[in-house]
Amino acid sequence: MKLLLALLHRLHAPMIITLVCSLCFQPCILLAQGRHPWISLDALLYISAIGFFITLFILGLFLQNNYKNKRLNKLLLEKKQEIERQSAILEVKNQELMLKNTIVENLNKEIRKKNKKLEIQNQKIIRQRNMLLKQNKRIAQTKIQLEKAVEELKQVNSNLDKKIQQRTWKIKRTNEKLTKANKELDLMVYSTWHDFRSPITSLLGLVELARLDVQHEQAQMYFTQMLHILKKADRTLAKIRMLSIVSRKSSVYFFENIMIDEVIEELKARLDELAKTNQVQLFIENTVKKPFPSDFDTLSFLLENLIENAIIFKTDDPQKVPTVQVNIDYEANKYIIIRVQDNGIGIAESIKDKVCDLLFRGSEKSEGSGMGLYIVQIAVEKMQGELNIQSEEGIGTIITCRLPIRSIDIAEEENINSMPNVDIT
Repeated sequence: MKLLLALLHRLHAPMIITLVCSLCFQPCILLAQGRHPWISLDALLYISAIGFFITLFILGLFLQNNYKNKRLNKLLLEKKQEIERQSAILEVKNQELMLKNTIVENLNKEIRKKNKKLEIQNQKIIRQRNMLLKQNKRIAQTKIQLEKAVEELKQVNSNLDKKIQQRTWKIKRTNEKLTKANKELDLMVYSTWHDFRSPITSLLGLVELARLDVQHEQAQMYFTQMLHILKKADRTLAKIRMLSIVSRKSSVYFFENIMIDEVIEELKARLDELAKTNQVQLFIENTVKKPFPSDFDTLSFLLENLIENAIIFKTDDPQKVPTVQVNIDYEANKYIIIRVQDNGIGIAESIKDKVCDLLFRGSEKSEGSGMGLYIVQIAVEKMQGELNIQSEEGIGTIITCRLPIRSIDIAEEENINSMPNVDIT
């Protein structure tokens, strides 16, 4: 049966119908032709009926099989379409998986690189850790050594404290002796100045009286020379007194509001006489009209020595008129500028660094005492100012003092530790 169905399935439908018809109607045709007279009509009909039923049966089987094949083909087509859809989905997913695999591979490469870097860093960390361990050991050893050194230093400090106390006591005793010596020196300077100045003042008075009484020309010349020598000696004594007052560390500067015009007025008579004696034209211009916190004596000594130094070292050129110009002015409302300019002999380049030294004289012909600029320098330092000297030999000299303007409270606070040993007035 199965073999028959398979055969029918393989044969084409018209061929099957043709075969069945030939089987059913061939006997009829043969009967009609009279070719088989030995077969009866009933047998032919019976055979035809059998052939017909066989044909129907075969046709039914064919139709049933064809219907089943169509259903199977439809199912197969649906399955095929489903499989194609699934294949497309699988293809997309496969591509996604391939892309993800690529990403994963790239990530794996990066991870491997990072792992290598981490391994390298880990090795470095291990090396650093080993170094730190070694350093910690060294530090521990050093700490032990330092502790020993600290103990030794404590012992040394203890010994030093004892020595410092002993030396402090000795220094204190020495300072007391120096203070006493300074007081004695101040007294001696004052006494010497007073003792020498009294006879000099008396001699000056007597010489002036003698000049009035004695009219002899030669005597007048001698009197003039005597006056010149006595006045020079008086100025030298005055400078010694100034130097004693200005240079002593123990002296106190009595800071007060000073009018510079008053200082100039006090010096004017002496300076005008000195300028007249040396035939020097002296010009003083002061634009500082407000009170200036300072020490009167120190500022007076500063101005007097600056101007006197400029007058004494006047020009020796007969074609020039000896001139000294003094200007006192403000600078940015923070400083007082004292500027003394002359057209005198100037200062040689070789001695510029020495002119402020004590008792320095530029030449044997110099009439100065060697204390003028030294007193100026000390006074400027005491007033926390600046001193600048510009000079050219044969042209003249410009000396500039730059003094800060301070309040009286600040100035007195800066000098609070400087108490007077002897008040020399």
